[in-house]
This record gives sequence, C-alpha cells and structure tokens, in this order.
Amino acid sequence: MEQFSEACRSDPRIVAAFLGGSHAAGTADEQSDIDVYLVARHRDYESFFADRERFLRSWGGIAWWRDRRNFEGLGFDMVLFIMEDGVDGELALSHEQNFRQTHGGPHVVLVDKIGLLRGVDFPKVEFGPPDKGEVEKSLLDFWIEARSAIKAWSRGKWWEAAEWVAAMRKRCRGYARLIQADDREERLAASFTSLGRDEVAGAIKAAVAAYLRWGPLAAEKIGAAYPTVLAQLGVQRVEGALAAKENFPGPEHPSPRSS
Repeated sequence: MEQFSEACRSDPRIVAAFLGGSHAAGTADEQSDIDVYLVARHRDYESFFADRERFLRSWGGIAWWRDRRNFEGLGFDMVLFIMEDGVDGELALSHEQNFRQTHGGPHVVLVDKIGLLRGVDFPKVEFGPPDKGEVEKSLLDFWIEARSAIKAWSRGKWWEAAEWVAAMRKRCRGYARLIQADDREERLAASFTSLGRDEVAGAIKAAVAAYLRWGPLAAEKIGAAYPTVLAQLGVQRVEGALAAKENFPGPEHPSPRSS
C-alpha cells in the first residue's frame, strides 16, 4: 500500500488517492482483494490513462492487468490487476469531476495534495430491485443456459456443464433475493457439484427445480411476464436428456401473468 501511495505522491497528474472496500471497513480477511482509488487532474486524465500501465508497474510487480472504460456504465474507469506476489485488486481511475461516483462506504485517505478529500463522505450505494425488463430477460436466458448445460453434459464435458449450472444458480439466487425466500441455501445446495455424470445431472435438476419454485414468484412480485410455455418445454428437454426418474414439480405459485 505504501508503494502505491508513493507512486501517487510522485505523479504530478494525481491529486488524491484512497483505500476502500473491506480493508477500509476493517472487515478484510486473507481472501480479501485490495480496492484502491486515485483521482487525477481533469485536464491530465487522458494523458494519465494512456500511461496507466507504466503507473501500475511503478508500484509493484504486475503479473496481469486489464482495464474497463466506463466501468459498468458508472462513468469512471477501472483497472483489475494481479500482482506477482498473488495480491489481486481493483484500481478505480477518476478525476475531480467524477471521483464521487467511484465509491460507496468507508474509505481511508492515502494521498490528498489539494484537500480534495477533506470532509468527503461516500454514501453507501443501495441497489434497488431489478426492473421488470431485467427479470423477464433473466427468466428467458435461464433456459438458454439450461440448454447449454444439457449439451455439455450429454457430451461428457463435466467442467463446462458445471459452469453453466453456476450461471443458472446465480439467476435463481437473484429470484430468491427478490422474493426474500428463506429457503434459498437449502434449495440451492444440491446445485453445487463434483465432476461426474450423475453429480452434474443432479445439479442441473436442482437448479431447474429452484427456478420453478422462485421464478414465477419473482415475476409476480415485480409484474413481469413468466415464460410458462418456454419453461414447460425447457423442463421436458431437461427431463428427456437426463432420463430423469422423477418429474420436476410444476410452478408452486404460478404467476397470473404469462407470456
């Protein structure tokens, strides 16, 4: 951290830098990455961005890095990095006009050449529920992922199938959070799998069962259309491909709106 701070102090284009994330909040553990932020002068920002790799390497041995301009549409740039000593982290790049968009929550000032960070508070970002369009798209995309999982499974590609199951599980977790389901850990437990024919097949079935439990409820809660016909076809495809001994349950609380 001191090497990063010194690199920021030595670069005249940089006016401030701070630490965020779990390290700033005091909740870091041995698996925590480093979240650091720097603020360049607005007039020097593009020059600094073009010189970002040299800056990265000036404060440590970098094994890998990649940047994201306009990170997740939030209006600032991000650099992801892994250092040669195994430490990984994220470096948010900003200037005086947009640095408040980069962070939410506790922070620790590392460098402040012009008093930019004096008295600054970064309110914790609160994410609202997804909109109807996002939920409808997710409910459809689940079945694309289920199809991909089945294809990989049927070809003996257990790793690939397990990766698709992970994507399906992530969507189901989102539905469960949306409806505040209290059984999500229990229902999703079987979707974590070792790499074997029967184990991966069971994980696919567990993910589909979770979708059928929570998908209709999530659609109903947010006023989205639940893809009833697609879900029926998807279940038939999965059951047929896996030669399931037991049929999947139908939606326990079907949405009154369907497409």
